[in-house]
Amino acid sequence: MRYPICIVSKDRAEICTTHKLLDYDGITYFYFVEPQDYSKYVERFGKDKVVNIGGNDNGVYYARNFCIEWSRNQGYEKHWQADDNIKQFLFRPMNEARGLRSRAKIKNSLKMFDTIEEVADRCVNFGGGCIGHDGFAFAKKRDIDINKMIYCFQLINNNVKARFQPDTSEDVDFSVRLLRENYVTMLFNKYSFTAPKSGSMKGGCNSADYKDNGRKKMNIGLCMDYPEWFTEYTKNGQSEVKPSRIWKTFKQQPMMLKSKK
Repeated sequence: MRYPICIVSKDRAEICTTHKLLDYDGITYFYFVEPQDYSKYVERFGKDKVVNIGGNDNGVYYARNFCIEWSRNQGYEKHWQADDNIKQFLFRPMNEARGLRSRAKIKNSLKMFDTIEEVADRCVNFGGGCIGHDGFAFAKKRDIDINKMIYCFQLINNNVKARFQPDTSEDVDFSVRLLRENYVTMLFNKYSFTAPKSGSMKGGCNSADYKDNGRKKMNIGLCMDYPEWFTEYTKNGQSEVKPSRIWKTFKQQPMMLKSKK
């Protein structure tokens, strides 16, 4: 494994879970936390696994951008950026007979990370990629989908110009910015993760963003930036963004070097 795992976390020192999957396989990681939470995380994980991001309540975009700059300054070409509430990694190979993906718990996540990094390193125009959410994995037809939104557990190219933005749906916006730079994004469908439903846990870097109807404001911000592609609406009392065909408008293809194997 070549690249560091940066886990973005806020006010969850006692209940964050992502590290448990990594500890099991002996994988190094770092929790990126605000100054107001730093001592609590250090108490649990030790100073060598906790990075102070230097500002409180600046929103998730600030924390994510900090991870990019930190890993660049450490000399890495790429870095993993993860949410703090990942529960499980799963292997999702295609079952040809059923036309759907099978599901099995991953026993060695290091092999998963190595496989994804190898593909990313061979792709000259790789902007970012991610492991997909398990709820969407069963029906994915390709092992790798290109030019899609990346989110939650991402491998990011540190040489891109794109940065996460405030007052918007940051994962969607960042993915669009990568694609507008003519990079490709990759969704690795042979693997998936599980996590609690958004908003079901206390804390989180989005907690500051979501105050005072912040979710709606962020979705409206996304729609204002890309009015031709996104529309905000309310579903079950919660602000949502209608599914968009934006991803089909990007036609660039991965430029792959030959495998060294």
